[in-house]
Amino acid sequence: MAIYLDNAATTYPKPECVYQAIDTYMRTNGASAGRGNYKRSMKSEEILYNTRAALSRLFDFDDPSRVIFTCNATESINLALKGILSPEDHVITSKLEHNSVWRPLRTMEKTRGITISQLDSAPDGSVDISQLDGMITDKTKLVCLAHASNVLGNILPVEKITKIAHSHNVPVLVDAAQTAGDLPISLAKSGIDLFAFTGHKGLLGPMGTGGLIIRKGLELETLKEGGTGSSSNKEYQPSALPDKYEVGTHNMIGIAGLLAAVEFIEKTGVKTIYDKEKVLLEKLIEVLDDIPEIEIYGSKSAQNCVGLLSFNVWKRTKEGVRSPDGISTKLDDQFDIMTRAGVHCSTLAHRVIGTEKHGAIRASFSYFNEIDDVLALADALEQLV
Repeated sequence: MAIYLDNAATTYPKPECVYQAIDTYMRTNGASAGRGNYKRSMKSEEILYNTRAALSRLFDFDDPSRVIFTCNATESINLALKGILSPEDHVITSKLEHNSVWRPLRTMEKTRGITISQLDSAPDGSVDISQLDGMITDKTKLVCLAHASNVLGNILPVEKITKIAHSHNVPVLVDAAQTAGDLPISLAKSGIDLFAFTGHKGLLGPMGTGGLIIRKGLELETLKEGGTGSSSNKEYQPSALPDKYEVGTHNMIGIAGLLAAVEFIEKTGVKTIYDKEKVLLEKLIEVLDDIPEIEIYGSKSAQNCVGLLSFNVWKRTKEGVRSPDGISTKLDDQFDIMTRAGVHCSTLAHRVIGTEKHGAIRASFSYFNEIDDVLALADALEQLV
């Protein structure tokens, strides 16, 4: 039986209710939301609102109209960064960021003349937030950080970060690609100003879904303009949310699936999901740490981490790392175990742990993995080394 351990990229399988919701929508509705006043269109509008409301409940947020749908976390981050940063503005980030943050920032450094500061990060996955207060200047317009690294898994103390940033009236953008759905999150308590999430990872929903939650009082420039189904007689983008930031026909198939996924998470309990993934991570660290040829990256602790682990296999002579791509391919071909090899779209993080040239192997869990999957991976690796 195939074992899927690439959930940090995309979770699989999805809850059965997600497949059913997508199938039902395609077969019995199929209409655009906000584009008509016939029953099916109105039903699509209801699904759209109910999904915003469900996400608001899940993340402890009080205004569903400020839950903006996007294609994924990358688009959400682009909307936030390009909507708030002007020429010569200063932004603070870390040395563990995913390309979804780093590439837009580097591009805006070139095209808009923004400046970037990076908080130091250590090989154990920690970020030195003690530097934050001293980095903020009168030109600092944003602090932008991943809630958890997709390479090392450490969860950042967002409440401490927002407290420091807000003392200087600087908003905070959190990339929650690795935490949304896997970790209990309260936007009300944490003070996060901009919360970017994707639907296809921890939220257990379909690809092509995601969103940006924008706190009250914070407005962004639009990333796109076009048809909204509202104020169609006006030549400019409407100012009301969510229409200001959502253009074109919604991915209603994906959103119907996302609603079912969020309702599944609410019923199951985010803490239940997080606790199970933590048990799996603890076991994986334990069994891989017993194999001398395997080097584990990060803190070697499941505490304060999401359910992923990066590692490499060394040659017995310790003369070098065996190809992560080669090991991952053998795991798939010989043992039907799917892992992710490479630099995981996060060269910055791999630079911190010294694996920028060859990358690493990553195993990552979802609620649907079991201890037997962990043991099968460890057994397969022992055979390969």
